[in-house]
Amino acid sequence: MHRVLTATEVAQAGEAGTAFRFGMAYWASMPGKHILLTGSQRLLRRPIEPLVSALKQMGASLHRVDHGWQIAGQPLSGGHIDMAMNVSSQFASALLLIEPRMAEPLILPDMSDMVSLPYVQMSQWVNPETWPPEPDWSSAIVFALAAVIEGKTLRLNLNADSLQGDAAWIDWGLMLGFRVTQESNSLVIHPGKPQMLWDLDLREQPDLAQPLVMASVALGVEAQFSGLSTLMGKEIDRMRALKDALKQLNVMADVGIETIALDAREWQPSDQSLSVDASGDHRMAFAWALMSLVQPLQITGESSVSKSFPDFWSEWKALFKST
Repeated sequence: MHRVLTATEVAQAGEAGTAFRFGMAYWASMPGKHILLTGSQRLLRRPIEPLVSALKQMGASLHRVDHGWQIAGQPLSGGHIDMAMNVSSQFASALLLIEPRMAEPLILPDMSDMVSLPYVQMSQWVNPETWPPEPDWSSAIVFALAAVIEGKTLRLNLNADSLQGDAAWIDWGLMLGFRVTQESNSLVIHPGKPQMLWDLDLREQPDLAQPLVMASVALGVEAQFSGLSTLMGKEIDRMRALKDALKQLNVMADVGIETIALDAREWQPSDQSLSVDASGDHRMAFAWALMSLVQPLQITGESSVSKSFPDFWSEWKALFKST
């Protein structure tokens, strides 16, 4: 994100869709600035048209070129815009974060069809003077689930009074097999026994899907996950990656367009080490880390965690001993 926002001629987002989307809105709102916004081949194939259309409605100058988008910053009108709200919450968040540069207050479409709505609400509420940055709850769930698998009490640097939509996982503790207590500025995970049937709608928390799917296998439960329609358009096709992972683990599963149903009650890990690939996706690496607690694995592509959690593996190995 820092590289994208401080560029002079070429803003390189790499694999980071968040930096790409927010960067597009930022540079489009900077009159007199000319930037080529680019990224990896996979990133340039990911959905972006709803944000482009919304920015153009307000007077932005954006043109698709071979290696990304050529942006000429312009004054933006603001006001009412039409935009598809069922593709990515980051399109709306990107517009909200540049609203101070608009001539009129931004009026978003009806959000009843919005995916990941809590992220947009957080963007509406954020105030740099009163709301400091928080640790990432979507990564923290990996450690909470590992605590259940390992039967280990764990203290996390989190505060339950959070604006992040992914903080919803503390409300699922009884189902997932833990209870939480807040002690000072730490959240303490007390492991217990998970319920044998998990039923979760992740429409508002799609980034939690991969660790939850892997944890359900590691804990030997039956699970139903819905609201996963956006997973195909992430860093990788995460639905395909999960389907392939479950097949490789020999888990009975039905993977649909936006649902996953699996039954791991009879599943047993193999004595043989499996060679698995995170496929360049940080959340797939987190998911395989959970599986490594019960199944011997050789993980490639594990360095993908550098995108969001560079110290993940050192912290992981300090707390848990993978098989």
